[in-house]
Amino acid sequence: MIPAGWSMAFFESLIYTSGRVGGQRERQTQAYEAGSTYFPRDYPCIPTYEDWAAKREATEKEIWERKPPAKRVNYEKLKTKHPWRVNWYELLGISTPESPAQSTEVPDFVPTEREPPNAVQAQNIHIRPWLLRGAELAKILSSLTSVLNHGAALHEEINRLRLKRGQDILSSDIKPADVLRGALVNVKVTMCSRGSPGDLAMMYALSDDAVRQWEKTLNLRKSGKVTLDQDTPKETDVRALHTLECITHSC
Repeated sequence: MIPAGWSMAFFESLIYTSGRVGGQRERQTQAYEAGSTYFPRDYPCIPTYEDWAAKREATEKEIWERKPPAKRVNYEKLKTKHPWRVNWYELLGISTPESPAQSTEVPDFVPTEREPPNAVQAQNIHIRPWLLRGAELAKILSSLTSVLNHGAALHEEINRLRLKRGQDILSSDIKPADVLRGALVNVKVTMCSRGSPGDLAMMYALSDDAVRQWEKTLNLRKSGKVTLDQDTPKETDVRALHTLECITHSC
């Protein structure tokens, strides 16, 4: 905290002594490069995040609208439904509190929900996205892989942690399946080859066969048998499969 009128004197002295000045933007970049979370960017579905996302959406949309049509990205052609903001409710396949999914009209986009659109019923209105995080996150996720009922196991783990911290257990009205349905976790994406994804970059879903083909091609490249500019038949097949099965969504 710097007294009023002392900012220039402080920063001049700081820079003169070879100090490095960094603000919130620099700290956000450091968190991104370190693969750690940054508040409020990586804490969705809380009021502070919603305010931050709304401001970013307004800024990015204004910049996009100022560009001529020939110089800006055609999101309609790319079938990107939410280019400036992530719709977590739609991504999870649940209904928003303001607009429950009652329409059976098939959208003109590749669906990003975990289930088909007709599976989203009015009973999912009360499900809300929430962020699963904490020191025991890795342990909880590992334990879920060894049980059949993932929802019940996650519900039990949450109640255990709440009791450990002197909190009441979850209400009986909250179903274990609903807890699992709205859960989100932070992940770190590491590029297999070249490239540096930006904010709100396109994410694609690949089948297991396509992933294995990509891994085989990348291993051949690392061994020097295939150059970065040379395509193999396997990679060509992967690209075709990638185009057919991709799920476009801003996230």
